Amino acid sequence: MEYQDKCHIQVTSYKLESTEGVIQSRVYVPRTTKFPVILFFAGFPGYQRNLDLAVELALSGFATCTFDYPGTWGSKGKFSPLIGVKVAQEVREFILEILSPEVNQWGIFGHSWGATLALLYGAQDPSCKSIAVLSPVNDLLSITEGTRESVTQMFIGDAAPLKIEIDYDKLEADLNIIASQNILKDTIQQITQPVLLMHGSNDQEVPSSQSQQIAELAGDKFILRALPDEGHNPKNREKLVSNLLEWYNNTMR
Repeated sequence: MEYQDKCHIQVTSYKLESTEGVIQSRVYVPRTTKFPVILFFAGFPGYQRNLDLAVELALSGFATCTFDYPGTWGSKGKFSPLIGVKVAQEVREFILEILSPEVNQWGIFGHSWGATLALLYGAQDPSCKSIAVLSPVNDLLSITEGTRESVTQMFIGDAAPLKIEIDYDKLEADLNIIASQNILKDTIQQITQPVLLMHGSNDQEVPSSQSQQIAELAGDKFILRALPDEGHNPKNREKLVSNLLEWYNNTMR
C-alpha cells in the first residue's frame, strides 16, 4: 500500500519475508534526494511505537522506517525479547535496497526496551553512523521484583492481553542472557558510533538511573541528556523532535 499525505512525504507499507516470519514495516520518505535513513526500534510490543517521531523526522529530510517485531501487531511469527536485534538486520538490508541509490547513510532510534535493542544492534553493525535512544533499559531485574521469575512474568503477563504470540523456547534462552547480567554491560565497549541517551527525570517505568548506569559504563563515549519533568513517554514532543534533529544533523549530515 502506498499513499501520499498532505505533509509532502511518501509513506509506504511493506510485508517483508524474514527468517522469523512476515514482518510489517512502514517507510516514511521525504521529497528530497540523498537522504539518511533512521531505523526505529519500538518499545515493548503493543505500546508506544513513536510513529509521530517517524513522521516529524521525515518532514525534516530523514527517511524513517518502523517495523513490528514477529508475533506483534501486523507481523507474523513468534515474539521473544531479543528477536528485534536479528530481524532489524533483515529489515535494514531490505529498506536500503529499495531506497538505493538515494540513501547516503543510516542511523537508529529506540525507545524503552527498543532502546536497549537499538544499542545491542548498533554494537554489531558499525555501518550505522549514529544512535539516539530514549529511556533505555540496562538492568531488567532492578525494575521488576528482582527475580528471574518477575522478568519472565513481565514479558508473558504484558503480552497476554495484547494477543502476542510468544516463542517460549527463545524466551527462555533470551531471559538467560537478560537475567544473568546487566544486558548492556559487555556491549557498550563495542559501540563505536556517537550515542545520545535521553531520559525523562520523572520516568516511573524505567528510572533515569538506568541511563546513568549506561553513561557511567560508556565513559565519555555517550552523551546523556535529561528531559526535565518528563515521564516514560515524553509529553513535549516538539522538544523531543528538536533533540533528535539536532543530534542526527550533527552526526549524520
